[in-house]
Amino acid sequence: MLNSPGRYEEKRRNVRKPCSRPTEFFVGNLPYHGTMRNISIEGVYIATPQSFSSGQVIRLKFRSSKDGSDIQLTGEVVRNDIDGIGVRFKH
Repeated sequence: MLNSPGRYEEKRRNVRKPCSRPTEFFVGNLPYHGTMRNISIEGVYIATPQSFSSGQVIRLKFRSSKDGSDIQLTGEVVRNDIDGIGVRFKH
């Protein structure tokens, strides 16, 4: 939505938290590595040179910033651009 000349308003339900956290993720049984750039309760943006199709299911693995424990989540690729992928978590 255009809210002033040249500026767009995002229509997101949840606030994204910027981060720079290494992550490992899997598409099928193939492992990939990337860097999480932002995260919210509903999803994450992962910087990665690999290209994936919308709808692909990934398993994501990273360490908690609070206690260092391993976190594993499943999500679906909802966006793919030159810098990485947007993933919506499956709840």
